[in-house]
Order: sequence, then C-alpha cells, then structure tokens
Amino acid sequence: MSVKNSAYFAVFFLLQRAPEIIFRPHAAWKAISAERTPLPVLFLGYVLPLTAIGPAAKFISLRVVGVVEARDSVYRASVHDAAAAALFSLLIALAGVFLVGAIVNVLAPAFGAARSFGKALRVSAYALTPAWLGAALQVDPRVPALLLLGMAVLQLVYSLYLLYLGLVTVMGAPSRRAAVYAPLAVFCAVLVAYAFGRVMAVL
Repeated sequence: MSVKNSAYFAVFFLLQRAPEIIFRPHAAWKAISAERTPLPVLFLGYVLPLTAIGPAAKFISLRVVGVVEARDSVYRASVHDAAAAALFSLLIALAGVFLVGAIVNVLAPAFGAARSFGKALRVSAYALTPAWLGAALQVDPRVPALLLLGMAVLQLVYSLYLLYLGLVTVMGAPSRRAAVYAPLAVFCAVLVAYAFGRVMAVL
C-alpha cells in the first residue's frame, strides 16, 4: 500500500470508527471483533490522531490563549515550554493505552476471558476514545472547573461502559464478570500510574 493510500485509509478509518464507537458502540465492537486491522495501522490511524487532541489543546492553551494570572495579566508559555508540556501529555496518553491493555490482558483468565495482548490493546484503544475527544476542552483554561469535572466524570463512566462492552465482545468475558473486570482494570491502571508517578517524583 502506497504512502498516499495509507494516509487516505487512516483518515477514513478515523472518521468512520470514532463516531461509531461513541454513538453505535454495540455495532462498533462487533465490527472490531471481526476485523484484522494490523496494530500499527490502529495506532497510526486511530490512536495517535486521537491522543494528539489533548496535547494540541494544551499547546494552544499555554501558548496562544494563555493562563490568566490576575485580572489584567495573562501568562503565555514559550513555544519550547508549551511544546514540551504537549509532548509529555502525548507520551502519557500513549503509555496509558499500553498500560490498560496490559492489565486487561493479565486479568483476563481471572474473569473467564482468554489472554491476547493484541485484543487487549484493541479494547483499550477504542474504550479510551471518549477521554481523548473530551481532552479538547483543555484548549481554553477559562472553562469552569465544575464543567471540566462533570465532563471528566461523564468520560470516565462512558469509557468504563465501552470497556465493559469490549471485554465481552472482543475478549470473550462473561457479561456478569465483565461488570467487575472493567472497573478493576481501570483501578489497577490508575494505581500503577500513581505508584510510577510517586517513584519518579522521588528520583
């Protein structure tokens, strides 16, 4: 496949799958379970563009919009600092996909599912879609904190629901067990991320 055709396929893949997983999740997961899209295509054509939304919004917020420090004072970060913050956010988002996928794969036998790191990564990648789309709110630091909190809760709840559907449809977990499997996987991922952050802070 040529570079040009690969680019067209990636754009089509993104525009078709992202709305589908949000608005028609049952149909989307059935299609995901049946497809054999290579993982590099999934990450380059879907995960990377979506995870870049938050970092791009952060860059615009820090460099273009600016942070209000006082009534008449707006701080705008340098291009270097804004780009560094955006890049760090991107790396954290990408690491999150692998972390959730790894935990989903490790926990699979305990919840009646078969281990498959490839399937676990697919489940992780698609289930996190609401969080990546919602990260666009970071573009304006003046968005009320209460609104951001409410949106974060909605994103978490819907991502958990998508993860539940993915565990049942793609990983083959029984529906009753998946109701515990999904929140436990997210909890473990948050716990591991927190522990890693504490270790890095000490170092």
